[in-house]
Amino acid sequence: MVCVFLWGVVMNVWQGEVRWGDMDAYGHVNHTVFFRYLESARVACLAAVCGEAPLPMLVVANIGCKFLAEIVFPATVEVRSSLTNVRGGSLEIEAEIWSGGRCCATSRALLVCVDAVRRKPTRFPPDFAARLVAAQDM
Repeated sequence: MVCVFLWGVVMNVWQGEVRWGDMDAYGHVNHTVFFRYLESARVACLAAVCGEAPLPMLVVANIGCKFLAEIVFPATVEVRSSLTNVRGGSLEIEAEIWSGGRCCATSRALLVCVDAVRRKPTRFPPDFAARLVAAQDM
């Protein structure tokens, strides 16, 4: 199966090794582990955007994953991520998980900025918003 990255320019690539314990009774990487790979890739993607600047409090409001092919041990996984739909206080990160030259999953996550004290959605701080817009326009 071949995937085409439809959502924008790949702005970050995260790689990791499949661990023996990542597999389930069926002999392939458990579906929950795909979400761990995606989490690691999201953090790396945002770090690439922010550099040394602190991140605002972001929470995952929604996430989905479409599983296309299995991954088995031993293997290297590559998660290709892109920022999309940057708004005043939310953004989406779209990603593809690749292994062995094939696209094994696609994902979309909605992240929302939250005021750490009030625990309510809020707008992005201006400096963070500017970095997001600049990254999305690359």
